[in-house]
Amino acid sequence: MKKLLLLCLSLSLFLVAQAISINLTNAGTLTTVLSATEKSTTTYLTVTGNIDASDVRCMREEMTKLAILDIRAVNIVPYNGSAGTSTAKSYPANEMPASSFFNVNLGGKHTLKSVILPTSITSIAENAFCNCDSLTEITIPTSVTSIGVNSFIFCNSFQGFLVQSGNQNFSSVDGVLFNKDQTSIIQYPNGKSGSYTIPATVKSIETSAFTASNWLTDFFVDATNTNFSAVDGILFNKDKTILIQYPSGRSGAYTVPDFVNSISYGAFSRCSKLSSVIIGDNVTTISISAFSVCEKLDSVTLGKSVASIGDNAFAFCGKLTKFVVNAANPNFSTIDGVLFNKNQTSLVLFPVGKTGTYTIPNSVTTIGTWAFYSSKLSGVTIPTSVASIGNSSFFSSRLSAVTIPNSVKTIGNDAFGSCSALTSIVIPNSVTSVGNSAFAYCTGLTSVTLSNSITEIANSTFDNCAKLTSIIIPSSVKTIGTNAFQYCGLNEIIDIPNSVTAIGDWAFVGCYSLKGITIGNSVTSIGFGTFWGCIKVSSINIPKSVSSIGSYAFFGCGALSSISAFSTIPINLSSSVDVFNGVNKTICILNVPIGSKTSYQSAAQWKDFANINETISGLQTQSVESVKLYPNPVIDGFRVVGLNGDIEVKVIDYSGKTLIDKHVFSTEFISLKTLPSGIYVIKLISNNNTIERKVLKL
Repeated sequence: MKKLLLLCLSLSLFLVAQAISINLTNAGTLTTVLSATEKSTTTYLTVTGNIDASDVRCMREEMTKLAILDIRAVNIVPYNGSAGTSTAKSYPANEMPASSFFNVNLGGKHTLKSVILPTSITSIAENAFCNCDSLTEITIPTSVTSIGVNSFIFCNSFQGFLVQSGNQNFSSVDGVLFNKDQTSIIQYPNGKSGSYTIPATVKSIETSAFTASNWLTDFFVDATNTNFSAVDGILFNKDKTILIQYPSGRSGAYTVPDFVNSISYGAFSRCSKLSSVIIGDNVTTISISAFSVCEKLDSVTLGKSVASIGDNAFAFCGKLTKFVVNAANPNFSTIDGVLFNKNQTSLVLFPVGKTGTYTIPNSVTTIGTWAFYSSKLSGVTIPTSVASIGNSSFFSSRLSAVTIPNSVKTIGNDAFGSCSALTSIVIPNSVTSVGNSAFAYCTGLTSVTLSNSITEIANSTFDNCAKLTSIIIPSSVKTIGTNAFQYCGLNEIIDIPNSVTAIGDWAFVGCYSLKGITIGNSVTSIGFGTFWGCIKVSSINIPKSVSSIGSYAFFGCGALSSISAFSTIPINLSSSVDVFNGVNKTICILNVPIGSKTSYQSAAQWKDFANINETISGLQTQSVESVKLYPNPVIDGFRVVGLNGDIEVKVIDYSGKTLIDKHVFSTEFISLKTLPSGIYVIKLISNNNTIERKVLKL
């Protein structure tokens, strides 16, 4: 009897842990409301009240066994911040957030089997349920007016959509999602098998509607349909000049017929059983992603008329080892299976299945867009003939080493993005432009040398380079872009040179190990959330040149013990939200110019500081002899000892050229990392008083 009671009690506790109901009054609190045990054991969750994108992220990331989710009675409220479900920093109300249950690094929420959506939502954002391969069906509420791209793609068990009858924008037939009047197919359930007949009413098919339908073997078209046709189970436009969709469930080789002129966006994408393809002699255009992720595709033959190949056309075709080109083709040629333009000045595509290392021929001047995308090569030798590296050219490749020669002038957007094996990079001084996200998600990157010819660190250049601990920003740089160093491992003092005039939104967000920042004297704007979450920064200088600071700029900088604001007139923060939220304003000292304390005490957000001290007045010292540079000699930089206040520091070489000119406060660190070894004259200037010292840089 005792054993039976214990068994019943254990079973009761087990069931309680498996299914729970929670009412959230305050959105954003789910992660704190749930216990560690509940996060790791709950399979059935019911939530009422208010949630935001951070709560959805908690469901996705922390609730490891979540299978059934009932959020029909929740209200989704707006969210601004970096803890949402995607790379976005702003999420609107009444929307299932972008990538709700899809993590770009981990894939979809594989445990999720059933979701009851909120009855109040008006939209389902892009990638919301992408790759949720246990999800079987979903009901679209009456209130939904928009569904983002790829919201339900790669859901391999998905059998169908149900749309509530009152919905004015969508409908479903046999589980297939249509617009209201069924003139457009929006999404075919990836888990359905067999054949499918395109109804007579259909005039258009959304991009990716049939992508990754791995059990779909044949297309048929209603005889009265005026827009589409099918031949041998393949879907074409009515006059058969455009190949629209090849069934993903088909296996073996395929020859594109000669009556076809173009291959549509994603027409063969995710056809995982396709082994080889011969493209007919009348095809002129292969569109974006046409053959991407064809895992068994080992060879491609291009006909004599192919003139255009879209971005990402053959990406992630892991067994592709060769391209063959009809000798009569005037646009393309091959060497050892590698695809070039006709005169071999541009490397167009390198077969993904080739391994080892590769030396690019000396004839090449341009590495094309997507050329080595997802390549398995461990190393590439780039000749000095190359002048440009195209957008996404090495994106997601396995490169562990690459040398960029001095001939290269431009590096495109995403050029080396997601090269997780890449550990170091030197960008030579010949390079004048580095594109957005050029090294984003290079998670193994530990060392970077930047060109002193670039004028911009572009948006997301080093986004999520978690092992990048230090960076020297050249004095040529004028702007630091949005998300430029987001979630980097920076753990030293970053010196922003005087050349920089603007620091973009979220530029250093999530740099949790960053020890300090010195902001140059030309910066006029600090963006939205620029230093959000820099939790180890203890002091910050805000030069008098700064005229605007965005919302959340120093949000969560809890270690800040001093802020030095050099402007005599407080920067207007009345339209910026929570600039110093998370800063302990009781302990943190706000240093301001003499005579301006009263102004700061009445200014929005500045007045919240309990300790506002008028200490910025210029050179203050007991005697000239007491002013020293420490350390001296130096390796990286020095601090000035024996004075307090706002001073101008000039670093001058022996030719008389001023190399560094910046305002600092008290013992602020002055970096000399960018300067060669030698002896320099240091001038300390304030209120027309000047002290000179010499420093030896080793």
